[in-house]
Amino acid sequence: MIREVLQGNHYREVRIHIQDVLIKRAATISEREKFDPAEIRKLFANGAPVVRVMVLGLMRGDPSLVDAKSLADAIARPATQTEVYHALKLADDMWERFSASERVEIQEAAKKVKAPKGSFRQELAAKISHESYRQAS
Repeated sequence: MIREVLQGNHYREVRIHIQDVLIKRAATISEREKFDPAEIRKLFANGAPVVRVMVLGLMRGDPSLVDAKSLADAIARPATQTEVYHALKLADDMWERFSASERVEIQEAAKKVKAPKGSFRQELAAKISHESYRQAS
């Protein structure tokens, strides 16, 4: 949606800033309001790209909403670059909350990330997918 309104590379930084603000607002909302985790998973699974990213924001604000399966899906099959970045960041931040099998699922998804070398997405995916990451955490 934002990409449709602010097209072209010269709006890239503006798009990133707006998306980051929206995700932070979603996180703030979920810090104050309670959401049903099953509904959040359903929203993520069936939502448009912007909804999927907003759900990641809700998860950031309320860690009880974090779902490893949804994160793995967002990492392996993202609808947008923003989605994969925020899913990787959330997975990294919440790593200790995941079971061993959930960690493996997220690591396998991270191995599938296609991102420009040196980008934040590529660096996070490489960090998470590295075998020693599992032992270090």
